[in-house]
Amino acid sequence: MSGAVDSPAVAIVTGAGRGIGRAVAARFARHGYRTLLTDIDARELEVAARALADEGLDIATHAEELSDPAAPKRIVDAARNRWGQIDALVNNAAFHGSRQSVLNTPMAEWEQVFRVNVFAAAALSRQAAMVMARQGGGAIVNIGSVQFDLPALSYAAYVSSKGAVVAMTRALAAELGNLNIRVNGVAPGVIASEAYRDSLERLAGSDAPPLASLLGRAGTPEEVANAVLFLAGKDASFITGAMLAVDGGRAHSRRHDPFQAEFEHDLSQEDQDG
Repeated sequence: MSGAVDSPAVAIVTGAGRGIGRAVAARFARHGYRTLLTDIDARELEVAARALADEGLDIATHAEELSDPAAPKRIVDAARNRWGQIDALVNNAAFHGSRQSVLNTPMAEWEQVFRVNVFAAAALSRQAAMVMARQGGGAIVNIGSVQFDLPALSYAAYVSSKGAVVAMTRALAAELGNLNIRVNGVAPGVIASEAYRDSLERLAGSDAPPLASLLGRAGTPEEVANAVLFLAGKDASFITGAMLAVDGGRAHSRRHDPFQAEFEHDLSQEDQDG
């Protein structure tokens, strides 16, 4: 699958400081995209950008807190003002929230999860689509999760937000198609990111988690990045409204979250906040 572009194109990648976002930004930059990396963590963003700049790639950074309603416009303006166009937007940034029973999760946390995972992605898509429409087209790729169809326990806010991302992807594809703007999504399974390694460390000394996929392993951020690059590029020119699972077949296996035991709770013993 190729994501190569005919002439220098511009991509925005959110949550680009680490994990999947960093891998996606690197993949785009190495395939000829002028790439804006954005993240809430300015330090991690700088580390990611320095590595790409050392390769002579045309990249820029813009640190933002996506729960700020004004952030999406600032991000899009930063890319447009620097390079004059926007050809691809990757909505990758996500706030997971705490993993605890839905009965104990404060509604303020639900609101924060949706502000970052759904509302910011919608606002960024809207701002980018305005630029893309004037150019004659573009591509938006939303990062969902296998959790939308295979929900884990103690993760209701995050799982619900990813379900909204899937619905939004399809709705935007239907509405923006006549402007030659394609909107697709990728639904990763268990990916060997920093968060995955942190969970393995917490479970050290216990039984190993069950297999994360039909392939018997977790995926890598680079494998997700390959799918994102494909959906954004010309080789996917007749694909829109699709959600591409990059989960090693886990959704078909119906296996439980490999780290579910770490977050299971006895509801009868919990203090419930109503």
